[in-house]
Amino acid sequence: MYPVSDAFRDAVSASCQTAVIKASVLLGDDILGDLLVTGGSVTMDGTSDGVLRSLSLTCAPDPDVWEWITAAGAEIQAWRGLTLPGGDELASLGVFVLDADPEEGMSGSVTISAADRSKRISRAGWIDPYAVAAGTDVGDAITGILRTCWPACPIGFGQTGKLLGSPALFQDGSGSDPWKDARALAATAGLDLYFDGDGVAKLRPVPDPATADPCMTYSDGDSGVIVTGKRVALLSQLYNGVIATAEGSGVDVPVRGECWDEDPTSPTYRYGPLGQVPYYYSSPLLVTQGEVDSAAQTVYARIKGRTEQRAWEMVPNPALEAFDVLDFVAIDGTHTRYMLDLLTVPLDSANMPVTARKTAVI
Repeated sequence: MYPVSDAFRDAVSASCQTAVIKASVLLGDDILGDLLVTGGSVTMDGTSDGVLRSLSLTCAPDPDVWEWITAAGAEIQAWRGLTLPGGDELASLGVFVLDADPEEGMSGSVTISAADRSKRISRAGWIDPYAVAAGTDVGDAITGILRTCWPACPIGFGQTGKLLGSPALFQDGSGSDPWKDARALAATAGLDLYFDGDGVAKLRPVPDPATADPCMTYSDGDSGVIVTGKRVALLSQLYNGVIATAEGSGVDVPVRGECWDEDPTSPTYRYGPLGQVPYYYSSPLLVTQGEVDSAAQTVYARIKGRTEQRAWEMVPNPALEAFDVLDFVAIDGTHTRYMLDLLTVPLDSANMPVTARKTAVI
């Protein structure tokens, strides 16, 4: 969850609130100007293997807008927030790079589609093969990739204490994707690589839906939550374990790691009625037992608990992000927790659609 004040938390679920929406065009350290936003949204998709945040935006006619957004290297930062008694408070929704050609309508309005800064890294395909030495700290290795692709990339992590078990070599060419390579390196250490709401590259353990603390609590009858009643049983995505195998060039003897639902009270318990249903993962970057174990745990955290999915709409809370856990308290005191997989923050007066997986009933 994006850091906000207690006053923001109290006000964001109120039925009556004044939203503040802002979008600026950036070029390096300079602000070229602000856009007059007339519509659009920011989508955060925790199920994606690539871009976490994407922007769709329409802005009102302005003689300078076209020049701003078509400047080479221009980015757009978007915010949504509230007007509070002490002034406006904004949550940054991301810093975005155009990933489609902007369009200007007959009226002069401009439509923009953009992706978060991971797109910068993906686009900087390898010109030559890129090598990382064995024994390199994973954090240093990822920093090297990001800064090679984009020297000014803001990075919010350091060393991880996890070392690569063997050399890594990423091939050059039109199909190369340094962002995919960097995320694969992160997975060897049991970590997830992403760009946060402020456009800073971050590493984190993939949140475990069974143990993650809720960031917001809503009670039955709260005017800020509108439950649509849509419920989906995710039988096609129902796994209760991950088997990760090493394919690195330094592997002489097959190495594999496993992570299973070992909770006897869980509906997906590996020895329960479901049986063992593994998800298989492999990578040429995995070499050691520790790396395959970390990768299995990381991938399992991404798919764990997806037995039931719910979708609802709510008055927008722009501080929420993918992987946040919400706690809903029923009139009888029962707590039901959901981990957010997909949410779309509107840049207009619309409600905010959310898709989440149920993680616990307490």
